[in-house]
Amino acid sequence: MLPPSSGPASASTAAPAGARRGEARRGPEAGRGSSGGREQRGGSAGRALSEGTRARSSVRSGEMAKLTQLIDNEVFRAYATYATIVLLKMMLMSLITAYFRITRKAFVNPEDTASFGKGESAKKYLRTDADVERVRRGHLNDLENIVPFLGIGLLYALSGSDLSTALLHFRIFVGARITHTLAYLIPLPQPARGLSWVVGYAVTISMAYKVLKTALYL
Repeated sequence: MLPPSSGPASASTAAPAGARRGEARRGPEAGRGSSGGREQRGGSAGRALSEGTRARSSVRSGEMAKLTQLIDNEVFRAYATYATIVLLKMMLMSLITAYFRITRKAFVNPEDTASFGKGESAKKYLRTDADVERVRRGHLNDLENIVPFLGIGLLYALSGSDLSTALLHFRIFVGARITHTLAYLIPLPQPARGLSWVVGYAVTISMAYKVLKTALYL
């Protein structure tokens, strides 16, 4: 005969054992659930990173496409050509100014006269010269007219103008500025210089009007 206490004791002992076996079974399942959650989060982060990379790549591709489209724009290429010509002409004026200063021995800075002596003998070269001043005025006039042309001309080239009209504007402006420079340097009798200035200025105004008409629907 079994002792009276053996039944309950066995039941109480079996219950914790069963609970431990249940926990043991749930343990791997819980671990797999946690691992699955980490994998899911990692996969989401990877997808987000990949999507971000694709988005940046798409933006760069779009920018390159716009740049290529700009370079292929015939009006813009015409603008770039004639803008380069007038810029080179304006740079040439600096060299011409230096040439006249050296050949006429007319300087404005004392250190520029060091090679001609010292003291009073060098001071006589600190003077103005009519030819140098004429070239400087021509250079200054270039700055006053070419710089606006560069800004307005760029906007004009991007405003959808047709190629033939754009070429007409650019060529007239460049021709007017070259004529204006020759009229200053030779010099040519008036009204050659005045007319060349008016023609170049009118071209810039015409392009500005076209830009405003396109942008503001004037």
